[in-house]
Amino acid sequence: MTNITTIIKSEINAWKNIQSLNIHSANDINNGYCKQFANGVKETMGNPEDLIIHTYGMHTNEHIPYNHAWIEYNGRHYDAERPEGVDEAKQLPIFHNEINPIEGPN
Repeated sequence: MTNITTIIKSEINAWKNIQSLNIHSANDINNGYCKQFANGVKETMGNPEDLIIHTYGMHTNEHIPYNHAWIEYNGRHYDAERPEGVDEAKQLPIFHNEINPIEGPN
């Protein structure tokens, strides 16, 4: 079985090396490239059927529409900022840093 945390960390490093994207951190990936990132992780893992990519629409504190995509796999939720995963999607940092009100998905 492939370790998803190792793959996510490897993908983060690969994204940082794409100079045209000007990505310096996992937060940069989560702010505009999260869906592409999640799809890349899924593909690298061999497209397992039990890996789900979720999206959630929200708005920033400035009322700008915003979507976030993250991975659910084996009962845990992952994105670029949480390669080790969390128990509930609403524990992902983006749901505490970017949206208003701070509640996240159920």
